[in-house]
Amino acid sequence: MACRSTLAGLLALAFVLQPGQAHAQPPPGAVPGGPPTLPGESTEAVPAPGALPGGGPGPMSDSGTFPGGPGPVSEPGAAMPAATNSNMVKLRADVIEYDRQSRKAIARGNVTVSHQGTRLTTESLHVDQASQTVHTEVPFILTQQDTKGSQTVKGSELTYNLKSQDATVKDALLTVPAPAGNQAVIVSGRQLLSEGRRKYVVLDGTFSTCDEILSEQTPHYHMTATRLELVPEDYAMGWDAWVYLNNRRLFWVPFFWVPLKKRETSVAFGQNDVEGFFVKTTWGYRLSDQHSGTLYTNWMQKKGLGLGVSHNLANLPTALSLFETYGLAQSDPNPQGVDPLTGAPRQPSMIYLHGYDPDRRRPFDDYLWHVRHQQRLFDTMTVDLNAEDYNIYTVQNAQTVFGPNLKPLSENDLLSKDAREDHAANSIAITDQRSGINYSLNRSFREERGSRGQQPGQVATSYSGNANWAKDGTALRLATKFDTSRMRTPPLPPGATPSVGASDNTGQGIADEVQNLDSTLHLDQALSGNTRVSWDNRYTKRVSPRSGNLPPGENEELTEKIDLTSDLGWGNAQASIDKLFLLKPERYFFPPEVASPSYIVNRRFVERLPELKLTSKPLLPEIQPFTLIADMGRYFESAQFPEAGIAGARSNPAKKPFLAPISRFRPSLAMAGKAHPLGLGSTLDFGNSGFEQRFYSTGDAGYSVTANALLRTNFASWLSQDITYRKVLPGGVDDPDPRRRSTTPFLWDAGQLNKETTINAREAINIDSKLVWTHNFGYDYVRFRYADYTTSLNFNPDPRVSGTLSTGYHFKEVPYLDLKGGRWQNTSLGLTVRSTAEAFGGTWGQDSMTSGIQFSTQFNWDPHRGKIASLTNNLVASLGDNWSNHWEIYAAGSYDLDPFPNPSERRNYRLSKAGISRDLHDFILSFEYDRQLEAFIFRLRMTAFNTDLINISNNTLGSGNIIPGIGPGGIGSGLPFGGGN
Repeated sequence: MACRSTLAGLLALAFVLQPGQAHAQPPPGAVPGGPPTLPGESTEAVPAPGALPGGGPGPMSDSGTFPGGPGPVSEPGAAMPAATNSNMVKLRADVIEYDRQSRKAIARGNVTVSHQGTRLTTESLHVDQASQTVHTEVPFILTQQDTKGSQTVKGSELTYNLKSQDATVKDALLTVPAPAGNQAVIVSGRQLLSEGRRKYVVLDGTFSTCDEILSEQTPHYHMTATRLELVPEDYAMGWDAWVYLNNRRLFWVPFFWVPLKKRETSVAFGQNDVEGFFVKTTWGYRLSDQHSGTLYTNWMQKKGLGLGVSHNLANLPTALSLFETYGLAQSDPNPQGVDPLTGAPRQPSMIYLHGYDPDRRRPFDDYLWHVRHQQRLFDTMTVDLNAEDYNIYTVQNAQTVFGPNLKPLSENDLLSKDAREDHAANSIAITDQRSGINYSLNRSFREERGSRGQQPGQVATSYSGNANWAKDGTALRLATKFDTSRMRTPPLPPGATPSVGASDNTGQGIADEVQNLDSTLHLDQALSGNTRVSWDNRYTKRVSPRSGNLPPGENEELTEKIDLTSDLGWGNAQASIDKLFLLKPERYFFPPEVASPSYIVNRRFVERLPELKLTSKPLLPEIQPFTLIADMGRYFESAQFPEAGIAGARSNPAKKPFLAPISRFRPSLAMAGKAHPLGLGSTLDFGNSGFEQRFYSTGDAGYSVTANALLRTNFASWLSQDITYRKVLPGGVDDPDPRRRSTTPFLWDAGQLNKETTINAREAINIDSKLVWTHNFGYDYVRFRYADYTTSLNFNPDPRVSGTLSTGYHFKEVPYLDLKGGRWQNTSLGLTVRSTAEAFGGTWGQDSMTSGIQFSTQFNWDPHRGKIASLTNNLVASLGDNWSNHWEIYAAGSYDLDPFPNPSERRNYRLSKAGISRDLHDFILSFEYDRQLEAFIFRLRMTAFNTDLINISNNTLGSGNIIPGIGPGGIGSGLPFGGGN
């Protein structure tokens, strides 16, 4: 259908007035923080008319159906390709004429074209199969239904090329649902041009989300432009643009450009202890279709001027490049140091001026640079190169070192420790897909040069690769990863040499490398019927650093696992084999033994050699559903060696160590839940009851009986009780002779043979849902302890009033009931009162709405201490019955118990949040104070898109977000090609 792709592009026009937010998600495979995966050829087929029914020239039947799909239309009379009903394009008209020689068709009178929820209606439609075009010169209406609502395109003329997907619409009017709220996006223009799916242009266009423009009334706002241009998920720009308010010209710009990937233009101001007072700005620019970027200008009281740029070069569809850098215009004005080579006072230079001195880094000399390039090769291969160097003293890192409260610290305190994010990193990644195989190869390097508090830096390199192949029920996956890392030691004294490892050029010792190799091979194969088999092979190797005179430790392991699952009709079967081979035990921990029981015990693994589990489907579902289960297998548990003196062993002098596998057979029965009526409004449910028997080849044995009963009574419509009794009885647990007790040679299944006897009761009083009072109580017969008594009362006598009251009592931990020895838990009281029976608030831009005031409070009293635990209040007021006089006011406060800085408690009631919002029909203007963020926030929000056009706040996290998305641990979640922030 011609306009399906056009609609997709037109919908994106709604983003023209959104400079503040990103709306596009990164394409699949995009690397966060860098260029997205390079675009490939589109696989979405555009429906094309197929063979029209009928014979030669002249009048034809009044309706027809033809399959959609690319390529020319078959001749009349030729065999039509098969097509599903969902892919059929239906054409109906009073008269359809077809010329076989020219391969042109004309449909006249009540023309309707339908395809997959899209409907085009007009009075005349021309179809040219030779040129693959569809054309109408009379007014048309195109509608499309989807999960978001109905989209409509109207126009006086339409031309669409099925092959190139270029479209032209004259006198276009587009109406689509807005992403948020109940509004619509309305775009009109003298002409709408679509260049495939790559670019959309509106000439003499108008944009608005005010629905009054559809009824030819004066819209509250709209924008006009001589030319609007859109590249989906990239940018929107326009020329000769006017913004109107109530049809009065507000301002004019000769040109605008709005990126759709992330916020490019912003202003933030505030104060913190690292930068002092600051003003930070970002400015987006666009030089051409290939060159665009962002400029960063930051003025900071303590650091001076910081400048940066992030530039993108897009040579699509073959390459994407990114370069960004940031630094201070001047260094620390008091370097307090000398040149390490000459001993003379350090002289400013371009290197030292911008903080690139590798021998001496100062907290206020910030810089970063980042280069990334993504290149497509041989159509299916993509190479991704990345390099970065980052050294910035941030508020986040300072809080890591000094704690969250920096205000009591002086500037000397902040300078006394290295709280920088200081690292260098580079990587290369290759991805490819050919011959049904997907594979990727990666190599990354990262050097943590700063300490970030007391943590030593490290140098780490990682190599990884994976490949996937699937065909006809067979799936194969191979993954390998090799890591090396070296921890830095504290700086060495002058003239000293490191005793372990090497030394880098900064005089810091480098410890021996830690090496890790992990390789996995997974095969999944579908067999005949409902049977599948999977095989997992995992090889791991670890080389640990040397210690003293001991050589480096080395460990190699191979794990084999096979799973077979099958649906037998009457139930399911699963067979498993899980085996660990110790190729080279780590002698570093247990010299000089290689595979002694001591080493095996500390490995703590369980082998299945093998295990078979049969599970039936529910039996007797109408009477009492239950399931029969039986598993049998041979197991080896490394942690279970009752040898005296072995750490981690389960000591039992009556047993000897088992260095061989142990067999276990465990049949069981488990009941499913089903309520059995007893009469008088009562039911009984035995769900979760069952029986389990265990036999071991060591002579151990045991069984467990679980009785679970839920008695539910409803003697009256307003009263209900639940009594749950649960008893788990492993056989012989009370037998004085330990040889006759239920036991197991394994630690991993011993926890399932525990005795349990509990009873719990719940009572609920429900009077027309206006008053609901519940009580909970119970007793543990094994521990001889009463469960806490809890009660809650919910009352709602009127739709305008609701409240909750809850408390509890913790009994003294003695076998008998002692009301005096316990302690009351906190008592909580919540109350909400509003002026209307129905809910209100949160509705914007409507001609009719409900106004009202709501107040809620939550009070907590600690009876044990005899003091207030907490008190919070919330107030919300919605004023006005339509958007023209609609205001919303909200505030929240709390009563705090603050024991600091004095041991004696200090009680204060503090305002935690307050704000006021004004309804502007298509926008929301609001001002808010948030005490937790210590921020004042001024914003103008667009209701149709639930996004901020203006958001000014004095809250920031410091230099770490100079480039949006950059923070501790890496660069890039907000880079221009990596989505939005």
